[in-house]
Amino acid sequence: MGISMMVLSALIYLPVPAIAAVGLVMIFGHNLLDAVNPNNFSGAVLIIFQFLHIQGLVTISKNLHIFVLYPLIPWIGVMAAGYSFGALFKLEKARRAQLFWRMGVVAIALFIIIRAINDYGDNRPWSGQGSLSRTILSFVNVQKYPPSLDYLLLTLGAAMLLLAAFEYVQNRFTNIVVVFGRVPFFYYLLHLYLLHGASVIAQAIILGGPASQKQLPGGAIEGASLPGMYAIWLLVVFILYFPCRWYMKYKMTHKQWWLSYL
Repeated sequence: MGISMMVLSALIYLPVPAIAAVGLVMIFGHNLLDAVNPNNFSGAVLIIFQFLHIQGLVTISKNLHIFVLYPLIPWIGVMAAGYSFGALFKLEKARRAQLFWRMGVVAIALFIIIRAINDYGDNRPWSGQGSLSRTILSFVNVQKYPPSLDYLLLTLGAAMLLLAAFEYVQNRFTNIVVVFGRVPFFYYLLHLYLLHGASVIAQAIILGGPASQKQLPGGAIEGASLPGMYAIWLLVVFILYFPCRWYMKYKMTHKQWWLSYL
């Protein structure tokens, strides 16, 4: 995210359509690099390629290794596309909602078409699973790290449809959601520390110590069930709503320069 913001700080001097074009080219084209064999590279070229496109451990030197969770190219593309997308909020509400709807439909349609072809756009090909429900799950089981074209079309398309649907809705639910939308980076940082802290405490209670020192039988740590994960997610959102609401109000009543960065 940090490097993506640094790149965006250079891109903002371009016209908005040019920034959008850069973002879309990265989003639609980064999976072309899947065909490139990193074993063909070595030294600095290999390190750069890994940072740009491959999730995994990068060896900088004999004693220095860095795990790249978020390869840069797709996320820079998302950042650039999102920045240019913000210009649409200057439009009149009806026109804006119409564009959100059309863009969402096109994105979902492209996802279905590209995913059905099963050749480009994701490293996880789908397959028939013997039942309709499992086949659908295989179809939508797309790669998030790094985000594939299929993943971005599905998630960003759904987000645009939701934006279109909520343009004319204002109630208690939307008032709550708006709080997170006004301080997204603040929420993001808090949720990392909250979840990590909770996991450390859970490991200490369940395992009697850190997971690296003691594990459950079989060598793996048992996780929560899917309903349990949804419950944890809702609990995290509930807990963080209150500091996010406080910070939102603080930003509205204070003008310190650093507030625009958080």
